[in-house]
Amino acid sequence: MSASRVLETELARVLSDNPDVKAKFGNPVRLVSGEAARAAYPFIRFERHEVRSRDPSGQGPDEHRISVDIISRSGGRTEAGDLVALVLEALRSANRSLSGYRIVLLHPVFSDVFQLRDGISHRGALRLKVLIEPN
Repeated sequence: MSASRVLETELARVLSDNPDVKAKFGNPVRLVSGEAARAAYPFIRFERHEVRSRDPSGQGPDEHRISVDIISRSGGRTEAGDLVALVLEALRSANRSLSGYRIVLLHPVFSDVFQLRDGISHRGALRLKVLIEPN
């Protein structure tokens, strides 16, 4: 399995196992992929995953830039911001274990909340920089 897939699988597991995340995003946690027009609110989506090799030899850490979107409808901007903070805290504080890899750094690069065109929904955007290297 590729490092990208291993990392996304582990982040999804961390969120799915967190009781606070379950309380807000349902049990099982609403992690959706692709178009989410029929998803219940709020939900989490891994939107983009970019990988940059930092070492041409393949021995050093690779830099992963992951975009996590949180879509919320009922609580406005405040709820969306609180959900972004909850997801970030769950990812930062968890005991993460990657098969064959080690997380060197998990750092939030950017977060913000935007109102969507429907005038009701809000999108919390969280961008993570994750450095992982082979064990």
